[in-house]
Amino acid sequence: MMFCPGFLPRLRHLRRLVSFESLSEQITHMCKPLAHGQSHPRWTSAGVRDLQCGGRDGEKIRSSALEQPPRKGQSKEAFKRAALQRLRDHAASKGGRCISAAYTNCTTHVQWECKCGHRWEATPRSVLNLVSWCPRCAITRRALCLHQLQEHARERGGRCLFDEYRNAHTKVRWQCKLGHTWEATAANVLNTGTWCPECARTKKSRSKRTLRDLQEHAAAHGGKCLAAEYAGMVAKVLWQCEKGHTWRASASSVLNQNSWCPICARRAPLGLERLQSHAARLGGQCLVEHYKNAHTKVRWKCSSGHVWRATASNVVNRGTWCPECQKIGLARLQEHAASMGGRCLSQTYSNQTVNILWECQHGHRWKASAKNILHGKTWCPQCATTAWKTEAEVRSILESIFDPARFESSYPKFLGGLQLDGYCSELSLAFEYQGEQHFDVDNYFHFGDSTSFQSQLERDARKLQLCEEAGVRLLLVPYFVNDKRLFVITALLQWFSIAQVTHPMLPDALKYLSSSDQ
Repeated sequence: MMFCPGFLPRLRHLRRLVSFESLSEQITHMCKPLAHGQSHPRWTSAGVRDLQCGGRDGEKIRSSALEQPPRKGQSKEAFKRAALQRLRDHAASKGGRCISAAYTNCTTHVQWECKCGHRWEATPRSVLNLVSWCPRCAITRRALCLHQLQEHARERGGRCLFDEYRNAHTKVRWQCKLGHTWEATAANVLNTGTWCPECARTKKSRSKRTLRDLQEHAAAHGGKCLAAEYAGMVAKVLWQCEKGHTWRASASSVLNQNSWCPICARRAPLGLERLQSHAARLGGQCLVEHYKNAHTKVRWKCSSGHVWRATASNVVNRGTWCPECQKIGLARLQEHAASMGGRCLSQTYSNQTVNILWECQHGHRWKASAKNILHGKTWCPQCATTAWKTEAEVRSILESIFDPARFESSYPKFLGGLQLDGYCSELSLAFEYQGEQHFDVDNYFHFGDSTSFQSQLERDARKLQLCEEAGVRLLLVPYFVNDKRLFVITALLQWFSIAQVTHPMLPDALKYLSSSDQ
């Protein structure tokens, strides 16, 4: 067997790709003399993918990923039909078509059509191996991406100083509204939200914190910063919450990550004493004498005598308890419903995800799964809707009196994370609708937990105090008030004159009072 002289220097590389025996089986070649214009094979990184040399009779022998020699017993026509079908399948996978009716070889152009109806000619090799597709759609995509970059820069008050888009990882030139220019990839600017590095450095230098910032932040949470001096954002300093708990944390974690007292948040490091007190509070015991860490399983015992193993983190921080007692049954569902003042009306129970019938103390009936009722801590949806409607009613009354002012539910900064049902900063006026859970420890909102009711009272008192300190007038509307409009207007008279709250829908009693005063 003989090889073209131009092919011999590449034999060493070929042997790394395919064995010499298989190569000799695939390529049978009789070279012409060099003086007769013999052409060297085209060489690609795919090795034998696209070898072609002129044979003695002028024929071309080719080996490619698409076109291998027909299998033994397979005709050339059957081989070409199979190749054409592969092209059609590939085009269909892209939502298009291969329009050509015949296949010649992998370097002969065939006609294609994309899903947008664009037609073009390309070789099967370029479409299959080089993963090319519709050139017109590619131009459109590049134009859209360039427009997206320019629009994004315009929204930031700057410009994209680039006329041609290649890909998301090629650096392009940008300019901010202050005239600073820099280079960054489209992926960084669009996806990660980065912008002018010069402006970022300036902003960082101007935003240096002081000890006063830490003290003001702690005061907003009702606590104190006990540091004597400011040592930077990453240095740990001593803090104290409103309940007197002290802990050490960096200014960065407290100010930027919005963390606060880890003991109040139940994220404090656990200890054996805390595990034992937690178990005792649940009527059980922690049966371990030595504590390692929060992720080591220890033995617990519930009030019913069941013993199991669980990590301290799961029991204390995540609120899990005895798995035996947690098993759901019809008796447990009926007991839970009774504790809420209602009933479980279903006579059978299959599993915790199947909806069953419930009834609340007001006679409302609905269907819900045991999982939602017990673990999701939901109850009567009609009672919940009534509470929401009542809050909306109070909001509507205030907005009708002070139109066009709006009383949106909000979390103002001066409350340190607490919510107001409605707040109008222009009037320095807010309202809170206080449902039954604000007055009744047995209300279903607390799910039989007296500490939840106590926390509710503490939040209410804290909210009222912070509003007074911020100069915001807080209107409290209890659930047992029947005529809410009359109550709201009467309560507003402690801050506003009758003329200021006079409205065409003002109750007759107040109209009479207003006229008699005159």
